Amino acid sequence: MSYSDIGSCVAPNHHYRYGDNTTFCCSCLQSNKQVATQSYCLDCSEPICRKCSIIHETFEHPHTITSKETEDIVYKSSSTVSKFCSVHQKQVTNSFCTQHDALLCDICVMDGHSSCVSVLSIQKAAENIAEGAIMGNLENRLHNQGIVIESLKTTEEKNILHVNAGKTKVHKEVNSIRQRINSHIDGLEKDLADRLTDVAERGKLSHKYYLPSKLCITKILKNDIQSTKTLESKADIFKALKILDRKVYKQESEIRNFQDDMQVSRRLEFYQSAIGNIELILPKLGDLKPSKTPMTSLDCQSQLHLVRNRKGNIICVDSFKSVNIGCSVGSGIFINGGKLIFTNYSGRPCLHICKRNGFGCEEIKLDGGPIDIATYNSNIVLATFRYSGIQIIHVDTNKCGQYIRQGSYFAIQCENKNIWTSTGEAEIYRIDIGGNILLNFKVGFIGRQIALDITGEHVSYSLLKSDKIFTLSADENQWFSIPVQKMFLFIG
Repeated sequence: MSYSDIGSCVAPNHHYRYGDNTTFCCSCLQSNKQVATQSYCLDCSEPICRKCSIIHETFEHPHTITSKETEDIVYKSSSTVSKFCSVHQKQVTNSFCTQHDALLCDICVMDGHSSCVSVLSIQKAAENIAEGAIMGNLENRLHNQGIVIESLKTTEEKNILHVNAGKTKVHKEVNSIRQRINSHIDGLEKDLADRLTDVAERGKLSHKYYLPSKLCITKILKNDIQSTKTLESKADIFKALKILDRKVYKQESEIRNFQDDMQVSRRLEFYQSAIGNIELILPKLGDLKPSKTPMTSLDCQSQLHLVRNRKGNIICVDSFKSVNIGCSVGSGIFINGGKLIFTNYSGRPCLHICKRNGFGCEEIKLDGGPIDIATYNSNIVLATFRYSGIQIIHVDTNKCGQYIRQGSYFAIQCENKNIWTSTGEAEIYRIDIGGNILLNFKVGFIGRQIALDITGEHVSYSLLKSDKIFTLSADENQWFSIPVQKMFLFIG
């Protein structure tokens, strides 16, 4: 039984990585039980308790359990190969589907693989196992995995140091922000306090000196009025009253102005700014965004790079018979995901995509039979057609895109965004992804095969059948031949 077989009983809705939550057993958490974790299941990629570790070790294919304390791997390997189907327990496994890379029993063939055209008997599939590359391929892949995992461990150590340095940086920058904010707030507070102090001082002066002086003048004017009443001459009374009237009016004006000033500036109320809602104004101090971590990927290209770094002769990494995929291979290239995409030698209007071992073959339908294909980037492949031009193929969706050029085209190669292609008019073009011609060379014959150096600046090309290889340079409008020892037929 594999982890997928017991998905319903071991955390189906959670995918814990080592270190995500090592406090409680993930399996027990599914039953709302908090049990302290003591081990870690490498097959399920989750921390587990002692009881669950015993259960995991009793599966038909025992899971690999590592001690949480010592991290020693307690690996229980079983070299016994069951003859029974993993789905239909009492049925014997006797067939193999190359399309789905699956071992099948008779019921499996009838239920889920009746439409598959590449179901072989186990005996037929195993005919050339001794001469095949499966064992060596697995050994190479495991060797490469070891290198990649060691690289990931080193990278993770660097990530930890980087994150810890990031924490220090956050504390430092937040403290700096806090100091600037405090300093700014202190300045704002001082401005408000100074204004209030100024108003209070003005009020004190008015209360102590100005208003008492006005009150004193008012009393004097009252006494003057009483004195005026004692005058005998009406003319003197009239003149005295007019003089008093001007004095009273002046006093009234000054007091009225004082009232107006008091009404608008003697009492100030503090209204908090929007910063009072600090959570809304400053919901966060910044963002934590993932930065790209350099690492070795496990795609086909990286696998080959690792193999290439081992000194010695060229070795066979993968192989398969074209009869297993139902067609003869024309030209092919590697794409992301450890897959191969290729044309068929019979000229059928499609491209084929399969795994490096030939399993899981699918077709991309085209308008015509492709002559050649080349990788432009991780998502785009360019295909040439003898009568229709150059078309973009989106390998991330297995869909056909637009034609970037119309006409007759044969060989094509890409390197560093440099696209070189040969035409039916005995020319070689250097173009961009928009189909614009950057360079144009008249070469005198139709180049059926093209190869580029790693810079994409120099191109070699040949006839379909020739004893010569010709070379072009992007910065020189010249070409010359390199003779080879014997005549070759260049295909794929």
